[in-house]
Amino acid sequence: MRFVAFIPSLISRYDYFCFLRACLFRTLFFRVFVALLAFGFVPLQAQTTPNTPQSTSPNALPNPLHSTQNQNPLQNPFRDSTYIDSSTLDSYSTFTHRYNTRFDSQHNVNISAFGGQIRVSDSGNSVTQNYGGATFSYDGLVERYGVGGFASYVFNDFALNGTTNNTFALNREINNTKAHTVIIGAYTDNFIDAHHLQARFAQSFNFLDSSGLDKAISSSTTNFNASYGFVFSLGKGSFIEPYGKFSIASLFAIEKQGVSLPNYSLHSHIELGAHFRQYLGDDRVYFFITPRFRQTIGAENNDPLLRVANVDEYGEIEIMMHDTKYRSFGLLLVGVDFRLNRSVKLSVVANGKITQNLYSYGGTLKLNIAF
Repeated sequence: MRFVAFIPSLISRYDYFCFLRACLFRTLFFRVFVALLAFGFVPLQAQTTPNTPQSTSPNALPNPLHSTQNQNPLQNPFRDSTYIDSSTLDSYSTFTHRYNTRFDSQHNVNISAFGGQIRVSDSGNSVTQNYGGATFSYDGLVERYGVGGFASYVFNDFALNGTTNNTFALNREINNTKAHTVIIGAYTDNFIDAHHLQARFAQSFNFLDSSGLDKAISSSTTNFNASYGFVFSLGKGSFIEPYGKFSIASLFAIEKQGVSLPNYSLHSHIELGAHFRQYLGDDRVYFFITPRFRQTIGAENNDPLLRVANVDEYGEIEIMMHDTKYRSFGLLLVGVDFRLNRSVKLSVVANGKITQNLYSYGGTLKLNIAF
């Protein structure tokens, strides 16, 4: 316990140092991004020779079973081709040659920077959290299955407006609050024909500091989610993937600093949504939009400190709710994906969430390198 208490004390002592270091990281990230962007404008044809199938007709395409069983699954014959009309593909070859390009490379690295705001209001009171952070992830293919791990850092601060009530009394007592969250986890993301299977496990460690505390309040949150989707081709470069998802998060108190907080807080949800994707031009750009509906199915104890529990692959923040209401959420994800060259992609994503007494919005810049 001495070691656990030592970490928050360091964080509270070097808040501004951590913040300056985060700014430096963003500067370095920007420099790397500019360099890759310049490299990305090298013509695609100059970097690789398309491996297109031989056929007697320009519309003839390989049998999907032949392409996945008799060829190297890492060689996608349509990876570097020009625009492909998905209406000419059958219901399974579409996902091997177009929608799913994960088998094109053995290794996959993602670097992202994100930021946004969360606002919670209740009976004339409001708590505003501004947050920012970064994520690094890597996954590789084991046989035909993608398995990987990730690490994230989130920095956020609180601001309280309004008069004190029972819900936000703790925030009034420990205002001028800053929090640091470190998240580590593992995930798997796989396609079996048109079936899309995902699972993600994460453990977060949150250290919340305030001018009214001697040391930081610390906690740990265990997160798990799993989803299943099925991809349909709509033709003309359009796809839609309806999906269902289950998620659960349980926060455990490590150090309370004398504040009256529950020993643990648990929330679980189910989510239904549809991911729509539209390819543009020569297939190097696609636009996507994902509307979702989320419903709380289990809630025990609340977290008045609204601590960060998790962050997903799109930079969307999850917090432990300040009450145990069974809420319905509306969520929206919008983004554009640019393939700069054979190995480098850039994504720009915006997200929003709304429910009773809460809304949030944010943005993410994500760099993907496959090799």
